[in-house]
Amino acid sequence: MQAQGPLVASALNSAVGLQCADKPVPPKLGPSGWPRALRTLTAASTYNGPLQAWLLWAPCSAWSVPAVHRYTGPWDAVTPNPVLVIGTRYDPRTSYQASVTVSKTLKNATLLTHEGYGHTSDADPSACVERDVARYLIALATLPPGTVCRSDRQRFDPRFGQPLP
Repeated sequence: MQAQGPLVASALNSAVGLQCADKPVPPKLGPSGWPRALRTLTAASTYNGPLQAWLLWAPCSAWSVPAVHRYTGPWDAVTPNPVLVIGTRYDPRTSYQASVTVSKTLKNATLLTHEGYGHTSDADPSACVERDVARYLIALATLPPGTVCRSDRQRFDPRFGQPLP
């Protein structure tokens, strides 16, 4: 378990830089402003709000590098290549409905539904998701509307989150 500490910390370092470069710089809050900001974010998302506040939003409040090439839309533009949106049905951090909304907003997007659990499909592997993502990345092969991939493990499997043999 101790080996994961530095890996998580270094992943957060790069995530903070990427997140802060992609967002508008939040207002500088003094110590008295954080409780209100935390309440607002928690009201928007009980689980994700506090996590976003402390892991990503708080560090960005001290970020001073302006985002020079930050994309701000339009979000319904037609891109030269199709976009694959993956939505995990029971993701505790990113709602499945947000994936549906994004796939409908983008003009040439396809939604791949992972009928699984966890934040991103890595925690609940699906050979079907991996196959469809590989086809998309290698050949830009799009999926038929309504494509659903099931997880390779059954619900409540004691080996949940472990790699497949």
